[in-house]
Amino acid sequence: MGTGVLPILLAGSVAWSLGATADPPGGATAFLKLNRYYVLYTRPRGPWVDATGSLLLPVWAVRDLLAVDVWYDSRTGVFSARRGDRLATVAAPPRLATPVDDTPVAVGRLVRELGIRSAWDAASRTLILNDPSSTLDGFADIFEDWLDATGTADTVLLAPRRFALRPSVTAFGPSLQVDLELVPRGSSVQDGQQALYLFAVHANGHVFPLGYRFPFPPDQPAREQRKDPCVKRDDVFHCRAVIPDDPRSPLKYLVARIRLRK
Repeated sequence: MGTGVLPILLAGSVAWSLGATADPPGGATAFLKLNRYYVLYTRPRGPWVDATGSLLLPVWAVRDLLAVDVWYDSRTGVFSARRGDRLATVAAPPRLATPVDDTPVAVGRLVRELGIRSAWDAASRTLILNDPSSTLDGFADIFEDWLDATGTADTVLLAPRRFALRPSVTAFGPSLQVDLELVPRGSSVQDGQQALYLFAVHANGHVFPLGYRFPFPPDQPAREQRKDPCVKRDDVFHCRAVIPDDPRSPLKYLVARIRLRK
């Protein structure tokens, strides 16, 4: 599977730059769009913005998603990241998480200093990175046949309207209930041509598909629609799903991809 394919965006919707990303405004859940995939969640929380407007990700996610070396220097109180001959640093928060790799850091500053091509789309609250070195496409390779059966590359952005992740218990054991609303924007295609794919990735590498092929055909019975975790109503994707949450291999990512039907 190829990597680094730029999404097709409406002219003027996003200002691209190399090494110069504007910090996002603070106050709400945000998204990270890495190549073709939206990262909706990274353990223990995120992506999100802090009071200063910086987009935060845990250290392990920065290392894992961007394929960079990241380490903490207790003498200077900073995290450092290296890619090739580029070195980036960001100050650690007053309190480190346990383990240290769960500590949130400002990803916007790191990508600026590492020279990763990036942009902030304020309307969708999305930091968009185009990074051929990303590992995210690698674990998603197994979904290519699944995805390609129904659509082409994405031409829209997803704006978060609601997102919640709650612990629950099912007959299969500890679980997480996902409850979210995603608003597609920036597309001129008719309603009914967009398809959303949602999947969870666990620490052991297991990938758990949560839904696909949306919206439903008009002739599909309502009883069948209720079985699927996502439906589209009034131009909004409404998703509710339950994810297994084995403490030995907790949820690592929650990832989405939007496609256009052929």
